[in-house]
Amino acid sequence: SRLRLFPRLIEQLISCMEKGMTRRIVPAKIVVEKVVPQMEAHIVENPERSEFYKPFASSESKEKVSGSDIQRLRDEAKQAVTRF
Repeated sequence: SRLRLFPRLIEQLISCMEKGMTRRIVPAKIVVEKVVPQMEAHIVENPERSEFYKPFASSESKEKVSGSDIQRLRDEAKQAVTRF
């Protein structure tokens, strides 16, 4: 699932940025200044407060997915959000 691929995607993005830095190819300062607060907004102590976790916590998800499956998906979502 895409959720399981999230940590790999982040690792790839970091790797690409590091390669760019070694080649002195980086985004404009003004772009980075705008991105930093956006990224900081996603850093949370409790994964259940993450924007990425909200779809799993909604009551709507309980209606669409069985009880055991929704708990498994929630646990996987917490792991993915916590890792990064």
